[in-house]
Amino acid sequence: MKKIGSYLIIVLLLFLAGCGVKNSSEDKSNEVDKNTGNKVEELTGEENTNEDITDEEDKEKNPSTDEISEDDSEFNELKKAFAEYVNAIKQLAPEEGRLISLYSSVTGENYVNDETLYTTLKKEVVPGYNQFVDDVEEILPRNKEIRAAHEQYIAAVNTQYSAFTLILSAIDAQDPDIITEANGKLSIAKTIMDEYLNTIEQLSEKTGIPLDSKNTDPSQL
Repeated sequence: MKKIGSYLIIVLLLFLAGCGVKNSSEDKSNEVDKNTGNKVEELTGEENTNEDITDEEDKEKNPSTDEISEDDSEFNELKKAFAEYVNAIKQLAPEEGRLISLYSSVTGENYVNDETLYTTLKKEVVPGYNQFVDDVEEILPRNKEIRAAHEQYIAAVNTQYSAFTLILSAIDAQDPDIITEANGKLSIAKTIMDEYLNTIEQLSEKTGIPLDSKNTDPSQL
């Protein structure tokens, strides 16, 4: 019983303390100006300021319908632009694959002699890749995010083309230093191409447009 009694006393004290605060507040609100006899009103400027802040926070948390519609419109435009871009690149992919296969057929483990390498580069790979680079540069994405990614692709294919022409020069001059320079450019081209592919994969995830063998019709988006 002592424990329960103590608990009730504490509760009672807390209740009285609360009442004291309330009464104090009420007394303050009922103060009368001694000089004028008028009731003193509490300032409410702080309350108005708090209400303004709350309104601003609500606006930030709850964007307007116009803002949401604008975001949806921009996203849909990005999806359509990326679908168009993927389709354009897919049109060029077979030719690039053919040229790279030709180059691989006379280099590395498939290398036979300089004459075979030179002939393949001179008659097929270099002129074919030169046209391929032109075709890549003719693609002009309308979306700035996609356009920035495409600039990476352009840089990669131009660097690779430069490497092919250097290999021709190295065979002509029988200069191993030029071969070293050409290999360096091939390495740089691969690095840029990897960065490009990573960017394109991110855009694919962002837009939901797949990078598979099936064409995506932008008009259906």
